[in-house]
Amino acid sequence: MDTGYQSRHSLAGPLLLIAVGIGFLLNNIGVLNGDFWEVFSKYWPVLFIVFGLDSLYRGDGVVGAVLGIGIGSIFLLSNLGYLALDIWEIIIRFWPILIVAAGLDILLGRRWQRSVWGWLVGLLMVAILIGGIYWASGSAASASVSANAEAVTQKLENTKQADVQLVLPVGTLQLHPLEGTTNLLEGNVQLARGEKLNQEVTRSGDTTRVHLEPEGVTVIFPSISRNTSPKWDMGINSSIPVSLKANVVIGELIADLSGTQVEDLEIDMVFGENQITLPQDVQLSGNISGIVGSTQIRVPSGTAVKVHVDDGLTTVNYPDSYTREGEWIYSPEARSGTQAIELVINQLVGQVDITILR
Repeated sequence: MDTGYQSRHSLAGPLLLIAVGIGFLLNNIGVLNGDFWEVFSKYWPVLFIVFGLDSLYRGDGVVGAVLGIGIGSIFLLSNLGYLALDIWEIIIRFWPILIVAAGLDILLGRRWQRSVWGWLVGLLMVAILIGGIYWASGSAASASVSANAEAVTQKLENTKQADVQLVLPVGTLQLHPLEGTTNLLEGNVQLARGEKLNQEVTRSGDTTRVHLEPEGVTVIFPSISRNTSPKWDMGINSSIPVSLKANVVIGELIADLSGTQVEDLEIDMVFGENQITLPQDVQLSGNISGIVGSTQIRVPSGTAVKVHVDDGLTTVNYPDSYTREGEWIYSPEARSGTQAIELVINQLVGQVDITILR
């Protein structure tokens, strides 16, 4: 059926070739420092921008183009150090622009999307997004988190081992060891406006299971910044074996497991940053998964560890003394036959860094 317009050919391939060629050229003449993977780890968001521009050119709609160009621009500006706000806080603050783009898609219709006006509208939406980010970076964020802070204390009692699950939809989760205490868990949680903390505690024999999760209506999208997003600071008893599961949809996880007896670890982070300090004398097994973000694994010196990385579009960095065989990375101690901490990391896009604590 004749629709009255012709579909344009994709420009993604040529644009990618141009971008890669310019990248190699700038690297060869010394404008860009570092090897290929160092450059790629900083400039990979250009891929999103290229596919966004291609979508806009072919008239596939404003939403996809704005999403691709906007996300790519945000990540690129963040990697280059031009944004004052945290990247994940930017995303959850400016998500409503996608609703506006969807409305424009409907309003313009397919024929207008494939016209010059469609391109201009898409580029205008991206300009508004980038301009809004800069404006927000330089202004004081209005508070979206109330002063509702709640202390959490869970007694150890006769517990010999524990299963702990912490669920934080948006914000920062900090974990650290508790020493010389009769508490299994101890800390403080901040709750967004409209939330309350749901604490579920069950005991079976000498095993205690604890589940902490906010519930209720979360009013956090209108405005969020690093200083106003929910923050949980939680200590974990270091005298008993613990199975730990942490779920953060968007935000940051800082887990200092040194001194703890965490034996099983499961971390799910959709968008955000993980920083995990491993214990030294515990045979830990863990799974870390995420869509977009960064994961830093801090390994105490002399610790045997092996890490399986399903890297996808993820850059992986590890110490020179470590060796890699396929998707497995080994510390020298792990190669010598010492029983090792075993981690499996599944991250689609971003960066994984393995560092040694001296």
